[in-house]
This record gives sequence, structure tokens and C-alpha cells, in this order.
Amino acid sequence: MGLFTTAALVLVVAGTVWSVATFWHGHHAHPELAADFDQFLEQFQADPAAAQDILLAKYDGRRVDLSEATRQLGYRPAVAAGLPPGYAVESMYVLDMPCCKCLKTVCRRDGGKMFAIFEHEEEQHVWFGDRPRIDTQCNSQPCSLVEANETLVASWQNRQRRLTVVGVADLDEVAALMAYFENAPGV
Repeated sequence: MGLFTTAALVLVVAGTVWSVATFWHGHHAHPELAADFDQFLEQFQADPAAAQDILLAKYDGRRVDLSEATRQLGYRPAVAAGLPPGYAVESMYVLDMPCCKCLKTVCRRDGGKMFAIFEHEEEQHVWFGDRPRIDTQCNSQPCSLVEANETLVASWQNRQRRLTVVGVADLDEVAALMAYFENAPGV
């Protein structure tokens, strides 16, 4: 009987430790993510490479090509159909974020300015911290906009996933990107 009681007590203690650890991780991962994403947004315009390093180091960022991204994510990313004319993909990274496994695609405009596209499962308001957010309609679709150092961050639902674009120049660019990804073939 003593062995049975000891085993039951060990199971109760292990279950309690697991529950507390899960609760603690769930409640503290997102505020930490908000702080990390805030640093990323602050740094992105001045130095996109340094900004990128913040998230890559913190969330096990792995550089991938399109086929490896598709394999790791389990779906074909929105950028698989390419980008509109005047834009090019620079690099792609898979990040293990607290919310999900996320694809970060670094893009370059013809003029040289960089922007980043995050493809993820759910809306992530926590990424924007305390920044004022405007929920509006862009290209006849619900869209969230946040200002970050004289550029915009736009986030919207694109088929089964969300796209969040950091470093957008203006609303016209948001609308053009939304229309392109909505009509992109084969994704």
C-alpha cells in the first residue's frame, strides 16, 4: 500500500509541476514576444538586418528556401506564387514563435527599401504592444494597421492564414499587396 501511495503522490506532484509550468509559459511568452517584436519594429527601418537578428536569435530562426519552408510549415506559403512586379524575395526564415511556427520573408523593392512578410496562423495583436492600432477595410477586406517609425505594419487574413507586412510605405501599397496575394495562383 505504501508503494501505491508514493506512486500516486509522485504523479500528483508531477502533474502539478507540469500544469504550473504550462500556465507560466503561456502567460509569460506573449509579453516577452511583445517586447521582442517591439524591438524588431523599432530597429527595422534603420537597420533591417539588425532587426532581423533580434527575432532569429530569440525564436530559433532558420533560413530556408521555398521547398524547405513548405515542408516545415506543412503548407505552401503565400509568397510561393512570387511577389508583384517591382519586388523581390531576399530571404526566408522559419521562426518558432510562441503562437505558432511562422514564416518570415524578407523582401526588397526595386528602390532598395526592405520590408518583411510574416505568415502565421492567427491574429497577433500582442506583436504591436501598446502601439495604436486601426482596424479598417483595405481592398474591401478587414485589415489592421499600426504605424512604426514612419512606415506601416499591416495585418490581414489571407485564405487560411494571416499575413503581417512590416515596413509598408502607405495604404496604396497595402491594397496592392492584399490584391496580389488574394489573387495569387497555386497557393
